[in-house]
Amino acid sequence: MKLQLVPEKLTFKISTTDLKVIYTESSGAKLRIDIQDIDNFKNDIYREIEIHFLMVAELKCVSMSFFDANSNNYSIANQSIITNRIDFWETNGYHPDSGVYQIMNSDILKNKKTLYDPLNRFNLKHYLVTGNDSYIEIIASKYEYN
Repeated sequence: MKLQLVPEKLTFKISTTDLKVIYTESSGAKLRIDIQDIDNFKNDIYREIEIHFLMVAELKCVSMSFFDANSNNYSIANQSIITNRIDFWETNGYHPDSGVYQIMNSDILKNKKTLYDPLNRFNLKHYLVTGNDSYIEIIASKYEYN
């Protein structure tokens, strides 16, 4: 079964070879990553942000490119209909392929949801955060960034 990835509608695009993760049981996970918003992209400037995942059930770090490791085992929603990513970004205010995805048909979430959230109080989702040479899979309730 191909993984169905849906890009998160973020104003930035992850553009990094380094993903830094800080995890604590009580505070969830904080990822430090380099990104580019549209103005940074046009000027070839990178800046670091922190994405904070709250209520983390599971976190997995892998030191290889997700896309190389899963070459024919994924599809990204709506990518075939976008002809010009920059025009799309400027028009819609978010990048069409931000590098942060929800895995919509996650077997991991399906099989472990009753373990992690039997009463469905946390609204857990399976996220994928991709860098150039590594990726993170995280089952969490939600996230915020600065």
